[in-house]
Amino acid sequence: MLFEFRTERKIIDIPIVKIRPCRFQLREDYPAEQIKQLADSIEQNGILQPVLVRKISREEYELVAGERRLRAAICCGMKKIPCIVRHISDRQAGIDALEENIQRTGVNCFKEAELIQELIYKYGEENSANKSERLKLLEFTEEEKEIFNKYGFTIQHVQSLLKIKDTITRRFIISEIIEEGLNVTQTEKYIEDTILAKKQDRLSRQKTKLIIKNIKIFENTINKAVDVIKSSGLRAGTEKRETEDYYEYTVRIPKSVFDNDAAKSRTA
Repeated sequence: MLFEFRTERKIIDIPIVKIRPCRFQLREDYPAEQIKQLADSIEQNGILQPVLVRKISREEYELVAGERRLRAAICCGMKKIPCIVRHISDRQAGIDALEENIQRTGVNCFKEAELIQELIYKYGEENSANKSERLKLLEFTEEEKEIFNKYGFTIQHVQSLLKIKDTITRRFIISEIIEEGLNVTQTEKYIEDTILAKKQDRLSRQKTKLIIKNIKIFENTINKAVDVIKSSGLRAGTEKRETEDYYEYTVRIPKSVFDNDAAKSRTA
């Protein structure tokens, strides 16, 4: 069983060489320009917010949150960095790293979803609607994920596409987004229009099925009536004709049957 311990708020300077990367870090790319800007700020103002670390051995620490600040400090040539040491479990370290990145740009949302899934599998951590929404991203195929990353789809684009469950329709919409350069608002409208069109088409097909079903009921009624006539010894038949505008049903009973009956009545 894993236990969490209280958080220490004391700030201490720790040699950077003793700090190991966060194993739960989602981000792989940190634009050099952003790190340089942060480094310039640190040189002028110092580090305004300490990084969070946890102790993993007698002499080593693991970064929990503050990767950008740590990189910028290294860029500045700093040997030590102010830290808050947290005595926490693997579970809480993963959650903290996830929470730090979940609202940031530059994070691969699919890797984020995979980490959430891993946290849930290991620790049963699923107490956020935000996390649950991210998990839905795992519904996309690997090919779709590659396209999203290649063409720089935003998380808003990707989440909008979750509304389309049919993969063929979804691929078509993805192509339209790329070719037309649709922004998030345009994409959402396009998807809503597609859903509405499919709904109307489905209603139209249902209406057609109902009409066909009613026609079959009518046809069966006619056939049953003719069968009753035949069971009385009378010859009878039906004919069905279909045109572009209507169905036509004809019931034929030979007149000779009625003529013979009439003759018999007169003789009697």
